[in-house]
Amino acid sequence: MKVVAFASSKGGVGKSTLAFNTAIHAARSGVGVQLADRDPQRSLMDICLRRRDMPELVEDNPMLLENVATVSDAVSVLTESGYARDYLIVDTPGSFMDIISEAVGMADVIVVPLRASPFDLLAQEAVLSAIETLGKTDRIVFVVNMAEARSPLVKDALEAVRPMSPNKPLTIANRLDYARAAVSARAAVETNKDAAGEISALWDAIKRVARKDNGGKIHGQPSKPGKRRT
Repeated sequence: MKVVAFASSKGGVGKSTLAFNTAIHAARSGVGVQLADRDPQRSLMDICLRRRDMPELVEDNPMLLENVATVSDAVSVLTESGYARDYLIVDTPGSFMDIISEAVGMADVIVVPLRASPFDLLAQEAVLSAIETLGKTDRIVFVVNMAEARSPLVKDALEAVRPMSPNKPLTIANRLDYARAAVSARAAVETNKDAAGEISALWDAIKRVARKDNGGKIHGQPSKPGKRRT
């Protein structure tokens, strides 16, 4: 089982929406996916529960895990019971660094969404520091989310984060279909081909990072100290 944590030390960057769309895309491609919502706001859980109540959308993949105390416990229980699937996708809060750090410590891939704003990048300092301390900067996939077409700030944001991880940063456009998910319980990848292309690119990036050799280390152990350039 590979753990993918969507992490940010700022709220309002679209972590839950990206996690939901990524999980739906992965499941539609035949990958076994489980979801854990560690954000006390429970936005991801709310969407998934709403989806459960829609007969035409009800499926067991992705599967929502409920009452998850820690990512570590979830991984242990799933692995020992034989119920672990290919990927566990974890949503985290925009604060509560103890929750974020625990999820990051277990993660094989860390998706860090941010808005195209200098303030958003500055607000990521806490989560980037935690990732660096754990020696996992090579596991980061930056996503400039809710990007406005032709905005110079998007280019500035991409250039700012590019030196912080060896993995190419991505952009996700500001599309109404993403926002509608909270009400419709339908992922944008199911309704918008351009959104499907964006999330497919993100999923491909996640798989590339997940396949990297971690030096034989188990979940939660850093491989080697990372160095974040600014």
